Amino acid sequence: YPTNQSVGEVAIQGSLKPLVMTPDASMRYWDTQIPFPYFVAGEPLLLSATGDVVPEFELRSFGVESLAFASTDWVIVPGEDLVIDWTPSEFNNRVVFDLNVDQHGVSPVSMICDTEDDGQLVIEASLLDTLLMYGVSGFATATAKRQVADSVELDAGCVEMLTYHHVAGDLSVEGHTACYSDRDCPEGQRCEVVINTCVDK
Repeated sequence: YPTNQSVGEVAIQGSLKPLVMTPDASMRYWDTQIPFPYFVAGEPLLLSATGDVVPEFELRSFGVESLAFASTDWVIVPGEDLVIDWTPSEFNNRVVFDLNVDQHGVSPVSMICDTEDDGQLVIEASLLDTLLMYGVSGFATATAKRQVADSVELDAGCVEMLTYHHVAGDLSVEGHTACYSDRDCPEGQRCEVVINTCVDK
């Protein structure tokens, strides 16, 4: 993995609490004392780094609204489209969904959908069936982020700033039951604990 590097002092302006950070001993920047929400939707944000091992740079973003879904119970049904609805934003954001249905297998895939913030995502049945083909096991996961991104290319590589609101969905696959023990499974099935999946007895 890449080695963390100092970019000097990092300041964020335009938020509800201006923030200045310096790296810790592991060259990580963090602050757990900021308020929530941290920014105002649509208001500009500026991140500036004074430079050190990595030279100085600036990144710009905007505050985002909180994501509000009609429902976060999302069910993948083989052979059917998956439709997800939310309240769209008046600002020019993106919404990124990350779906994973194979938590304990050796599947090399997950599904990431990057879409306009227009209030609806339709994932076609053919794409979902391809995802399921690689395997279904354990407790499926889904996350959504309404986000704004900015980046700058430096000699050391790409530096990216994401401003986002994160929501965890409750994803399931029809015909698949995740489990921790036999009592989680329907009659006639047992829990294969290694893959947290109900299978026939």
